[in-house]
Amino acid sequence: MSGWRGALTALVVAGVVVGFSANGLGQAGASPFEVSNPKHLKWPVEQAGRIYLLACDLVARSLRPDKPPMLRPKFVLVLGAKQDQMMRTEKGSEVRLKKWNAETFAEGVVLLSLRESEKDQNVPQLAHHTLVEAEATVSVRELAGKR
Repeated sequence: MSGWRGALTALVVAGVVVGFSANGLGQAGASPFEVSNPKHLKWPVEQAGRIYLLACDLVARSLRPDKPPMLRPKFVLVLGAKQDQMMRTEKGSEVRLKKWNAETFAEGVVLLSLRESEKDQNVPQLAHHTLVEAEATVSVRELAGKR
C-alpha cells in the first residue's frame, strides 16, 4: 500500500514543480487552475497544487477504482472574497476564499471534480433510470398496505 502512495506523491510533486512558477500564477497554460488575488494575500502555491491533484485523483479512484477517469476541473481560485463559497458564473466555476484555507479549498476541488465526472453522464437518462428503478421496487410496508 505504501508503494502506490509513494509513487503518487512523486507524481504529485513532479506535477507541482512543472505546473507552478514561483509567483503562484503558473506558467502559461500549465497551471491546473487560475488565480485571482487582487489583495495579494499569501497562499501556499505548492500545497494548493498538491491538494488539487490529490483531490482529483482520489475522487476518480473512488468513482471507478479499476479505471479511474482523468478529472481536472477548470476553475478560478479567488482569494480575498467576502465569504468562502463555491460559485458557478457565466464564465465558469470559482472557489472563493476570504483567505487561504486548505480544508475549504479541498472541499471545493472535490465538489468540482465530482461535477466534472458527471458532465459526461447523461443527466436526463440517469434521472429516467432512477425513476424506473424506483417504480420497479416496492417496500414491505407498501406490500402490506395493499392487502
